[in-house]
This record gives sequence, structure tokens and C-alpha cells, in this order.
Amino acid sequence: MDRLELKLSEIVAKLRAGREPVMKVSELLKHAGQERRGRLVTERIRNVLGRYNLRTVPDFSEQLDIASSVRFELV
Repeated sequence: MDRLELKLSEIVAKLRAGREPVMKVSELLKHAGQERRGRLVTERIRNVLGRYNLRTVPDFSEQLDIASSVRFELV
């Protein structure tokens, strides 16, 4: 399990406990070992989010500044 998967498993546990995890886009990228959102990075993060049945609101890949925050939801 890599760093991103570990963090997302923690987020799933928090959601199931009734909490609403929030994270900056830059922090999400950092957990994926990246600093920017290229197409391949976005696809990888999206795939891992999908494996954990998660999505970000708003979508982390939209035209958000990387200092913006997103929250996580189970899908």
C-alpha cells in the first residue's frame, strides 16, 4: 500500500465514523508523490479514489488552485 492509498484508507475510516475529512489539493498531490496535476497524475489519483469508493467535492482536478481545499465523500 503506497502513501496515497494509506491516506485514503484513513479517510474512509473517518467518513464511516461520521467525520468529514478536508484536505488541500496540494496535500492530496503530495500524498501521490507529486506537486502538479498533469493528466497522468490526475488519472492515477482518480483511479485510487475509485478503488476506495471516494470522490472529492469539488473535484480536485477542476480549475482549483492547489491551495484550495476539497472534502471527501463515499460514492
